[in-house]
Amino acid sequence: MDDDINENYDIPVLDSSENATNTVSTPEDSSTQTSKKRAYPTKSVVWNHFTKEKGPDGIDERAKCNYCKKLFACPSSSGTSSLKRHLDKTCIPYTSRDKSQKLLSFKSVRDGDDVEEGAGVMPWVFDQDRARRELAIFIIKLELPFNIVDKDAFRGFIMVIQPRLKVISRTTIRKELLNIYGEEKLKLKRLIGVCHRVSLTADMWTSNQTLGYLGLTAHFIDDNWKLHKKILNFCMVPAPHGGDVIANAIELCLIDWNISKLSTITLDNASNNTVAVRTLVLVLSRKGMLLQEGRFFHVRCAAHVINLIVQDGLNEIKESVDVIRESFKYFESAFTRLQTRDAIFAREAPSVVDWKNAKVICRLLKVFYDATKLFSGHKYTTANLYFHEVFAIQEHLLGMAIHEDVSINQMATKMQSKFDKYWRECNVMLAIAVVLDPRYKLKYLSFMYHLIYATDEAESQVSLVKYEAFKIYDEYVSAHSSRRRRVLQSVERFSEVDSRTSPLGERRISSLQKQFFKMSAEKNDVGPASELERYLQEENHVDDPKFDILSWWKINSSKYPILSQMARDILSIPVSTVASESAFSTGGRVFDKYRSSMSPGVVQALVCTQDWLRAVRCDGNNDEEIEVYQHDNDIEIIESDSPDGWPVLVILMATVYLLPF
Repeated sequence: MDDDINENYDIPVLDSSENATNTVSTPEDSSTQTSKKRAYPTKSVVWNHFTKEKGPDGIDERAKCNYCKKLFACPSSSGTSSLKRHLDKTCIPYTSRDKSQKLLSFKSVRDGDDVEEGAGVMPWVFDQDRARRELAIFIIKLELPFNIVDKDAFRGFIMVIQPRLKVISRTTIRKELLNIYGEEKLKLKRLIGVCHRVSLTADMWTSNQTLGYLGLTAHFIDDNWKLHKKILNFCMVPAPHGGDVIANAIELCLIDWNISKLSTITLDNASNNTVAVRTLVLVLSRKGMLLQEGRFFHVRCAAHVINLIVQDGLNEIKESVDVIRESFKYFESAFTRLQTRDAIFAREAPSVVDWKNAKVICRLLKVFYDATKLFSGHKYTTANLYFHEVFAIQEHLLGMAIHEDVSINQMATKMQSKFDKYWRECNVMLAIAVVLDPRYKLKYLSFMYHLIYATDEAESQVSLVKYEAFKIYDEYVSAHSSRRRRVLQSVERFSEVDSRTSPLGERRISSLQKQFFKMSAEKNDVGPASELERYLQEENHVDDPKFDILSWWKINSSKYPILSQMARDILSIPVSTVASESAFSTGGRVFDKYRSSMSPGVVQALVCTQDWLRAVRCDGNNDEEIEVYQHDNDIEIIESDSPDGWPVLVILMATVYLLPF
């Protein structure tokens, strides 16, 4: 056969070394003219399926199968019969390939959960492994039970759309889930590994088997200045769920993910969380993982604080609220008709005083409702928005305190007392986040503090924020200088090794260059003005409804290399745990009867993989908004179709019921 012909025999070639005439080299002359052989391309079709590679000695060639990756010797003295036999008989990937005619398919591009059709076409071949993986992703993202693949209706559907898809069991889906979990976890580890610091949120959950689970979520901004929220762990925590147990579970998670630098952790106001934070600060500060030795590590969930403030105020008009709540079950019918036809409702119908209180409270609680919605977002930074809402609430409470209604005054007094308690415990990092907003900086804080405080106290608050901001910045400068020294030391070591084999002149130039770099580094470190000082001295950026703070810092990161790193870490701090809780609570996503019957390891893999695979679209139109937003849309519809008085009731009920705790 032609394929068995040796392709490497010496073939006569023209010798151009003679000027007068061209002579032909003979096989006898080949020993002296081997360097002048012409390399002819391989002719056998078998080389469409094999790739030539150099052997370990760098001389002998080997043939590598493009399908199973096996290596075969291919000396010039043998043909390609052995390679053909491998393809036809022993190469399983090649023999099991689909030999049928390929179909044409439009190219599709994934955009989050959407698939957009492209303009081009491409050949399509059924892939069993890919189909199984996509089926697993389908089940994970839509929260379907694994045993759906065992249902006759599902199998009948699959037989219609793709008979070649092999029947798989729920055990196979479970294995595929764990494989995807491992792959996605490795990707996320690499992404977190390049970030400087990470912020955390955590909360405890309980299954219907009374097993306690800790959900730990990481919040960070990557090198492209994109905000991320990723669930790291959803692990079972042994009872009792004390602070030390929670702290130990969080520490083990950080070790597993190789996280060595943290900004803050946002928790609700449970007492066991306070104990957990104290334990974590002691342990993590020893390892150098926290800023300022953990003084600003704990951030209290703003949404929980707002809920506590509102509940204290509502207790003052508890009777009116209870009456309106009870009447809410008669929502479908008109009040006037119910009062005449339903004797029970007539006795429990809200009075004029109740409706008056409802109207007033509706307007008062709208501020808290809006703040809760804003703090619950996860597609935008919330740290720089916190103080704006807090100032609005403070101003609102001051207005309630001088209201003509005595009950409103009493409400304001109780709410102000609770507000002051948590305001004093407010994390200074959230004030620094406002400073790092180029539209406001320190001037805004000074302006607002002087509006709500006396002059001396306002000046004291501004000085405190400025002092802590520069102290944190100095820590970043120190870390930056340490990294620079390590780089210079590595360069010096390399130069020393290189100078041993370099001429004397080159050694002298290398030494002068090192002195120059050292002098430049020292001058940069002791410059006349730090980046933070220059940033504060510049004019504020003009406010724009379309302003994107992350885009601004991305553009100016080269201008403020150290300060921009500080901004990345502080702006990623979440002020609420609601966004993390929505990953578990919306739609009963985790602890239904199917999830509760799974082992803790599978539950963690399912919850985490589900979160990682659910890409948030850039336009913000995500179908998986947290519950408070879903109800907000319903409120608008109800208001438009309701008679006079109903909008007040609906907004009041939304405020009372939908504060998410």
